Amino acid sequence: MLKLISWGAFNRGTPIYLIIYMRYFHFILLLSSVLSCKASTNYHESYFKVNDSIFPERIFLTATDNPGKSMMVQWSIKSSELKQEIQWTLNTPGPIDKEKVLQATANIKDLHSGNHFYNFQMENLNENTSYLYRVGTSGNWSAWYEFKTCATDQTIQFIYLGDTQRSWTGSWPRVLQAAINAMPFPDFILHAGDIVQNPDDDAEWSAFSKTASPVHSRIPLITVPGNHEYVKDENGKKSGITRQWSRHFSFQANGLEDLTDRNYFIDYSNLKIILMDSNTKLKEQGDWLDSLLEQNTTRWVIVIFHHPVYSAAKDRFNEGVQKWWLPVLEKHNVDLVLQGHDHIYSRKKSVNESATAGPVYITSVSGEKMYPPGDQDKFDVLIADTQCYQTIEIENDKLEYRAFSADGKQIDQFTIEKSGVKVIHDIR
Repeated sequence: MLKLISWGAFNRGTPIYLIIYMRYFHFILLLSSVLSCKASTNYHESYFKVNDSIFPERIFLTATDNPGKSMMVQWSIKSSELKQEIQWTLNTPGPIDKEKVLQATANIKDLHSGNHFYNFQMENLNENTSYLYRVGTSGNWSAWYEFKTCATDQTIQFIYLGDTQRSWTGSWPRVLQAAINAMPFPDFILHAGDIVQNPDDDAEWSAFSKTASPVHSRIPLITVPGNHEYVKDENGKKSGITRQWSRHFSFQANGLEDLTDRNYFIDYSNLKIILMDSNTKLKEQGDWLDSLLEQNTTRWVIVIFHHPVYSAAKDRFNEGVQKWWLPVLEKHNVDLVLQGHDHIYSRKKSVNESATAGPVYITSVSGEKMYPPGDQDKFDVLIADTQCYQTIEIENDKLEYRAFSADGKQIDQFTIEKSGVKVIHDIR
């Protein structure tokens, strides 16, 4: 800090011209210091200034059908400038080595009137390896984000969430944060649909993204559409899925040809994750599921869709799911069936007494919208008026499931073991 010499520092006999000179000299030093600080401030303001219209937002990772070797990322900008790029490199302890950074031009997904949407799939990655990536253009890059690829045979940890729907900036963020606090480094997050309330409302998708993107820019999202991702015609009937779905997410095209991004599967180490759209073509998807499971070789199988097989909410029944999917789920003795829609928490084991520890059917809700419960006696666990999140860990022949309320209290727990005959241990 610059400090001026006080008048008292001079002796009574000091010549007046020397005193005036010293005061002038220190004034010049002080002025130079102020101007230097101002120049420095201007430099840093210029350095950190970005063009908001082309700064990347709504950044989401989504898992591919080869999660050990590739990763998909999608994002958007508010600009008429078309070109967007991506850079990625190995995550190392030291500063990023620019010579080892790979760069590519992104794919244009959709030129929406208010936003432009992009994606890119990073390929030829190493298994069980941490990477960094960023998206944007020179002078308008996003931050560097980290992700990790899957290992061939690893312990799998992930989070499962039910409907969000309309509380993205209200009480839902605390649920997402509590889930991350409980499991800080999940391999992915499963969401059972109904992300928004009004499917075509871009403001709702923006609100969801502002809360979710900081998480999903590093943790892949795997999800299916709910009924609120479908647009309705003037008669109130579903006329098709909102375009916002394909703008924001890129999933695998390994299911039914006309249900791309909605009906697909991912083999993640020794776990097969099967995603189904319970809004349409139930019989066709049931046949596809049966054929897929006939050929399955993974140790564990989880199926996720929106409308539950057994509705825990009052006066609800999903006839098509029970007719076309329930027999297939029971036939192949899948491990977990994860669902949403009923805005309530419930768990129910297989009702097929001849089955050896058949599927466990779970419905959950993470948002603030709630429905009254139905018949308690039909379920092993039924909890109303509670925002929830679930953590699931699979290690070799053991699956451990825990459910928590939004305030972090455990509300349900069970394990499944496959060391010999499949056994479900109800802990709660």
